[in-house]
Amino acid sequence: MEEKKILIKWNSTYELGIKEIDRQHMKLVDIINDFYNAFATAQAHEKIGDIIEDLVNYTVFHFTAEEEIFSNSDYPETTAHKTKHKEFVEELKRYHQEVKDGNMTTTYDLMTYLRDWLIKHIMGTDRGYLDYIKK
Repeated sequence: MEEKKILIKWNSTYELGIKEIDRQHMKLVDIINDFYNAFATAQAHEKIGDIIEDLVNYTVFHFTAEEEIFSNSDYPETTAHKTKHKEFVEELKRYHQEVKDGNMTTTYDLMTYLRDWLIKHIMGTDRGYLDYIKK
């Protein structure tokens, strides 16, 4: 059996120390890696649409969970953080529509976008709320 190709290798530096959020981030990485694996093994046409749909749905679930944490804290950047979440979901939906419309060249751009956004978001934006929610 061929080894699964991965785009993002999860490591402890991505952990925020909030078990549920870390598990959700790992799941997002898994979905992104499924997307990359489908692309890298020439299964993009068959699988990409479903994987992107899963990614959109799971991302909405994750962001809702994160925003629930904000609502129970005094995190001052709640509105800005929620705006970033909304922009990301809209961008995912735009990419999804392009793929549904048959634009498969979008897949490479989307992979790069997903990898860069998720790592930047976890390592930067998400770390910003830790001090407020751990109180």
